Amino acid sequence: FSWRTTLSSTLFHNSPRLSFPSLDAEVGFTLLTYGFALSNLARAVVVSLGTYEIERGLSDADRRAKDDRLGFAVTLLCKAAGVFEYIAKEVLSGWDAARERALAAGLSCPHPPDLSREVLIGLSKCANLTGLHNCLLIVTQDGACRCAESCDS
Repeated sequence: FSWRTTLSSTLFHNSPRLSFPSLDAEVGFTLLTYGFALSNLARAVVVSLGTYEIERGLSDADRRAKDDRLGFAVTLLCKAAGVFEYIAKEVLSGWDAARERALAAGLSCPHPPDLSREVLIGLSKCANLTGLHNCLLIVTQDGACRCAESCDS
């Protein structure tokens, strides 16, 4: 299977197609793409809301509707965080074993930073922190957060 890296291609301004002789790499990159898609969708939802939290003339119904959409974005970010963490904790161990077998057989098997535990755990924490920040914006009149159930982490 071959993939183009997403994170390291931006950093190094180079995105060659890399081949990985393992189903575990395919699963890892597929889930990584899914996590990025969830994060990008959450960002698009948040951007579409504008700065409603400081708009004084917004009706309660409109504010609740925007709060609900922001809560949806928080849920997406929490899902993305879970996907990144799952890759780091579950998928990479199988990929590491497959990579070692490929290298022992004399096959090329690159190790892009995009599929390293450190990067994936960092992505998970960033998604969780961004979700928490957005959650803090959803505050009712009495000061209670209405999106506490969005993230389990």
